[in-house]
Amino acid sequence: GGTGTANTLDDYEEGTFTATLRGATEPGTKVTSTALYTKVGRQVTFAIDFNSVNTTGYGGAIDVYGLPFASNANVRTMCTLGSYSLVTFDSANYVVGEIGTNNTVITPQQIRSANSWASATHSAGSDRYIWIAGTYQTP
Repeated sequence: GGTGTANTLDDYEEGTFTATLRGATEPGTKVTSTALYTKVGRQVTFAIDFNSVNTTGYGGAIDVYGLPFASNANVRTMCTLGSYSLVTFDSANYVVGEIGTNNTVITPQQIRSANSWASATHSAGSDRYIWIAGTYQTP
């Protein structure tokens, strides 16, 4: 191990934050979820679940706003989407969540081929699910 203050584990935090579901079109009252995070140093681990929610009125590309800290300005990060009945996508594709640089937003993306990505879109209705978990770095 190293020495000095840069190598001490003095930045630990855990808590909740409000994740908000967004779309190109959305209802007046937005769907939110209380999500969990743990921050150790610059690394943030989070878990979000929109569980059996009504997404009627949502349309277009999906975004989830409200990560508790902005991401690193130099690194885009992918996170895992578990069950996702509120997402419309080509079943031949794989869906991941992208956290852009210097951002607090997760954008579900479809991997279409080695060099083609597309935003996942809302499959609006009642009893919808999307579970997201990941780790990213802060500046």
